[in-house]
Amino acid sequence: MAAAPNNKSNSSFSFSVAMTSERINSFAKATGDFNQVHFDADAARALFGSACTAPVVPGMLVISCAATGIVERLKDGTMLREVGAWKPKNFVMQDEIVEYEAWEADRSVRGRQVFIEIATRMFFTRNGNRMEFSKDPISVWFYRTED
Repeated sequence: MAAAPNNKSNSSFSFSVAMTSERINSFAKATGDFNQVHFDADAARALFGSACTAPVVPGMLVISCAATGIVERLKDGTMLREVGAWKPKNFVMQDEIVEYEAWEADRSVRGRQVFIEIATRMFFTRNGNRMEFSKDPISVWFYRTED
């Protein structure tokens, strides 16, 4: 797993995504994930405890927003290849804003194929505390063909 860079460079960037009920509903329709913890605060509280005051955002939605946000910032023609394993550290609740910090961790060229590993950390603020979504940076791999 790639370590975070010590300083910002041209290969690092950040963005944020609001985890609204509309986004959660759209994700559920696309994936079939209609688990009640994503729609009902009482169901979420029963599973995650009293600290949970709103529905919980699906972890894969948090990850997919990372991949989408990264693709939007990379060169045209860049396509998602793979998302690395991740271990949740904290849950994100509906209407929280997730901040993504991403950086290029590796790049290799094989013929006309360029493979890029982007590492990302995800944070959100709850009750004035900045919290991290995952225990380690999550790697997302992309590729593109260059002329």
